[in-house]
Amino acid sequence: MLFDVATDQGRAKEVPPEAHRRFRADLRANEERNRHDRADQLALHEEKKQFIAEWVAANGTDEQKARQAAGVLPMAEAIEGITDREFAIGGHLPLYSRDGAQRLQTFLRESYGLAEPVVAPSDVRVRSSHAVKATAEQWAVVQDLQRLVPDANVVLREHVLSSKQHESVSLTVFGVLVTKKHGPFVLRREYVVVDSQQAAVASS
Repeated sequence: MLFDVATDQGRAKEVPPEAHRRFRADLRANEERNRHDRADQLALHEEKKQFIAEWVAANGTDEQKARQAAGVLPMAEAIEGITDREFAIGGHLPLYSRDGAQRLQTFLRESYGLAEPVVAPSDVRVRSSHAVKATAEQWAVVQDLQRLVPDANVVLREHVLSSKQHESVSLTVFGVLVTKKHGPFVLRREYVVVDSQQAAVASS
């Protein structure tokens, strides 16, 4: 329905100004929310910087302390060090790495006898979700990590890897995702459940 402030009468004449007023009010509200969000983000960033500075002073190497003092220590490196310390499980499990192309190539070569399968990283599809079932071995890993990092959240994850070039075959890799709130950070690590890879051939 169209309204015209120049020709409408009565309440219809008031609609365009009121719509414009509400539109401007919405813009102001959005701007105010954005300012608050930005201020919160900046405050959180400063809190993280301060937390890292204190952590490096207490736990960093001499070389890291020197770079921190010079303002050139990357935040990612410090977070990695914090995560290493908080998830100190002594090399108990290998880390899950995003090496789907290499995993699929090895799987195709060893399980299907393909001499030189080529799987490019851009060909890899990964579908990840929380696992709905767990073998005794997988559940034992979950419980072990819960014991080693008692204040963390531990979840069994299922990653189904497939390739655009070999669509009839998929490879499932199970990992255990561990997350933990520590100061202003949410730390996370995912570990591979060793010897739990499963092959699946899709029906044609």
